[in-house]
Amino acid sequence: MKKSGILLFFCLLVLNACSQNTTQESEIEGSIRMTKEEIEIMESEGLVGSSEDENSEIEETEDEDLEIEENSEENDEDSDSESEETDQDEVVVDYDGENYIQINSPSSEETFFEGPIQFIGEVSPNVEKITVKASGFIEESGNMIEFDDVYTLQNFQYGDTTLSYSADFEFNNLFVGTNEFTFTAFFDDGTEESVDLTLYFLNQEDGI
Repeated sequence: MKKSGILLFFCLLVLNACSQNTTQESEIEGSIRMTKEEIEIMESEGLVGSSEDENSEIEETEDEDLEIEENSEENDEDSDSESEETDQDEVVVDYDGENYIQINSPSSEETFFEGPIQFIGEVSPNVEKITVKASGFIEESGNMIEFDDVYTLQNFQYGDTTLSYSADFEFNNLFVGTNEFTFTAFFDDGTEESVDLTLYFLNQEDGI
């Protein structure tokens, strides 16, 4: 009888302990559930942002920052380009004198027996560009054929006061016989002025 009573008492203790553990686990689960429910309620009321919303806001912020940086770089490039264009547009020669162009060498009506012929001249500092027209006649198969060669001086820049030009067979702007050269200066006020020269070119055996 005593053994049976002790065994019964022991079983009751075990059952009581298990019951207490189950109750504690239920309370913990209930607490966790309540916590999740409370969080969901707070999120629905806007008191707490969800993790998805936070991630979305972070991505939107990063996109906005990237767009701001790209716009800033484009604005910098546009500013540099506008600055360069402005600098070029602002180049104006301060000159109140008379517009002119003159050829110092050679003189018109000179005769040459060999090339190249070097032209040297002067212009007022408000000349934007200079063109040279070389013209004359070429004899081909007993026929006289007129030629024209128009060239813009590449080494001349706005503000320069001197000019140089070369004529030779290799440049196709000089031939045996009469050669006409017209130098035209284009001024920054929209006007232009020309100087004409006539040169004679003869073969060596044609010279005196």
